[in-house]
Amino acid sequence: ERGPYTLENVTRCLERAKNNNMVPQHSLIKEIWQLILQARGKMAENIVGYMNCCYEEGHVQERWQTSEAAQLDKSNGKSGPKAKRLINMLCPIGKMVFSIIWQQAQIKKRPFAYGFHKGRRREQAILIQNVTTWKLREYDRLRGTKGEGNHITTLRDVANAFPSPTHASLNETVDRAGLSKKAAEYMKQRHLSSKMIIKSGRRVVHN
Repeated sequence: ERGPYTLENVTRCLERAKNNNMVPQHSLIKEIWQLILQARGKMAENIVGYMNCCYEEGHVQERWQTSEAAQLDKSNGKSGPKAKRLINMLCPIGKMVFSIIWQQAQIKKRPFAYGFHKGRRREQAILIQNVTTWKLREYDRLRGTKGEGNHITTLRDVANAFPSPTHASLNETVDRAGLSKKAAEYMKQRHLSSKMIIKSGRRVVHN
């Protein structure tokens, strides 16, 4: 199986990525990688060749998989971990490496799904629920049934901002994505072998 990375798709993927994003201390910013690859010199060819070599061997560079947590102050008057919000700074090459593989996936867009779907914002799902609730209440009001005719229950998770699926669930999602066996196994390493660096005072914690 030929490696999925070419000078064209690697450069295009970096060009589409956002500028001015912070990266871990061990990583180069996205703009530097982009300049190197856009120059289309020997170094750029070697970088793409190395990516394909890693893919063929099923090996993912540890640096691509290591993120660093930036601690942002919530300004909520609390102390300790409750006063901080962790934002992950990711390696731009690591993001690009797996993004190109995931572009080969055949994802079925279900009508009820909004999170992580291009062109469908999470806020849109909340808006639809609120409008549907209002329509049912208004229908009952005009009929004079006082809620006896229709009923709707909306549940929202307000304790945690982001879902935390298990590795088994993520593996199942990748297996259903229509990727080749080699591509699927490589893609799974994104969550199976990822590492996070969290600095606490003088201590550095690897998760």
